[in-house]
Amino acid sequence: MGWELCIRDRLGAEAHAALGPCTFLLTLNFAFYFLAVGGSLTLIARCTGSGDRVGRDSVIRHSILLAVFVATLVGFLGASNIGVLTGGIGLVGKTAEFSQTYLGMIYAVTIPMALAPVVSTTFVAMGNTRLPLMLQLVAVGCNFVLNPVLIYGWGPIEGMGIAGAALATGISRAVSAGLGLFFLVRLYSVRLFSFADLSLRRFSQIIRIGVPS
Repeated sequence: MGWELCIRDRLGAEAHAALGPCTFLLTLNFAFYFLAVGGSLTLIARCTGSGDRVGRDSVIRHSILLAVFVATLVGFLGASNIGVLTGGIGLVGKTAEFSQTYLGMIYAVTIPMALAPVVSTTFVAMGNTRLPLMLQLVAVGCNFVLNPVLIYGWGPIEGMGIAGAALATGISRAVSAGLGLFFLVRLYSVRLFSFADLSLRRFSQIIRIGVPS
């Protein structure tokens, strides 16, 4: 809320007004990201409970790849249709321009936005709820620090305006997801880079469970 007030005061009322309607589109994006999140939660938990580490690692790898694919598709389609999307939620004039600038950056950082919840859910499915909390705190902290720097500029870093707010969100999620992947390998010995077992059947399993959610 504090950064929204700063945007309103320093970038203008139109920039502030542009953020609210964008929330609906961000929620829509997350619904697609949840294909990987919802499907992986159940399958990883089942493999963990049965002691099937090979199956667990396979689900994790497939979930990560599915998240990257969905994020890339959402980013491409969203960036290609920003005008249609903002027009569809009734935005016009400067407010529409600010929204398009913000969303343009959001659709450029879809991969970390999709990966972060998948990684957090993976730990929850394996019975670890503290680490996802720490990753969320790291993301919030990074966002808090990066927002003023990227929006208004600092030292040699030139301010990007409302696009900086979107980039700060993407970077903070990238840091969170990167740390999570590191801990998956370091603490749980998950084999992230073994793709010999890739199968459409596993992808379809994850999607079938994730779609209703």
